[in-house]
Amino acid sequence: DEHKNEKETMEQQLNGKIGELETEIEQLKEQCSGTESDIKTLKEQKEAVEEERTSKAQQLEEAALTEEGLKNDVGELQEKVTALEEDRKAQVTELEGKLASAQQQLDEAAEASSSLLNGKDTEISEMVDKMKD
Repeated sequence: DEHKNEKETMEQQLNGKIGELETEIEQLKEQCSGTESDIKTLKEQKEAVEEERTSKAQQLEEAALTEEGLKNDVGELQEKVTALEEDRKAQVTELEGKLASAQQQLDEAAEASSSLLNGKDTEISEMVDKMKD
């Protein structure tokens, strides 16, 4: 009888311990479930951060290429401006030469006209003198 009571007491104690362990197991399962959810959320956040980082790196690379392209464009434009300035200087020099030549021809024509007029004046004076005689 006593042995039976001890056995029942031990069974009750074991059942109590089993109940406690089952409760702990359920609590741990709930914690694990929450942790798994947290891990999933963190993985998703990590992926989003990685995608953002990749996107930013690509944008920086594109910006660097754009900057390099713009520097090349500026260099090419500076070369064109320099070439245009040189062409303009050459055209100005050419026009100055033509202007000097035209001025010289004009001076020569004026001198020739003056000589002709003086010659005509002399002729006319001589004719007038002859007519007076």
